[in-house]
Amino acid sequence: MLCFFFAVGVVGYAWRTRDFPVACAFLMAAPLCVAGAFALWHRKPAASMLLIAGATIVVMIIALHCAAAAVAARESSKQLLQLANARGYSQTVVYGLQRSDRTLEFYAAGRIVYGPDGEPIMYEGPYQVIEESRRRQEPILVFVPLEELSWLTQMAPAQIDVIGNNGRYAIVAVNYQYRKPF
Repeated sequence: MLCFFFAVGVVGYAWRTRDFPVACAFLMAAPLCVAGAFALWHRKPAASMLLIAGATIVVMIIALHCAAAAVAARESSKQLLQLANARGYSQTVVYGLQRSDRTLEFYAAGRIVYGPDGEPIMYEGPYQVIEESRRRQEPILVFVPLEELSWLTQMAPAQIDVIGNNGRYAIVAVNYQYRKPF
């Protein structure tokens, strides 16, 4: 029975979140359904255990092949940084990392802004980022949680270039521009 519940859960999760292709979810569900059906109808414990174990291994292989890359892309900053580099920001400093993603220290080595304590400066809000761009008088790249993106894009004194997002974070180029009042 657990095989059937897991199979339905995998397909439902893929359908709802779109974290990985639904076709992969069906490929993962198929061996589980076969193993579950065999265990329910044939009542042979040794054969059922072997079939369920084999189905589990097949599901893990399919998951690694189909879904792991898609899930990893959401957890890494590599593709977002590649998008920024392609848009001409390959030498732009990266300021305000996320606490949950330190992969950027690898992919943008030499471009990270570090604080006096030797640790990368973490993103604390849009005002901090705009102030850093103003102080440097140049654009900076920042990773912003998607839920804070609209707040940053509405900030008046800065030009905001939203480069892309990975479902969790957006990479944004922030360029402070002084605007004279009318």
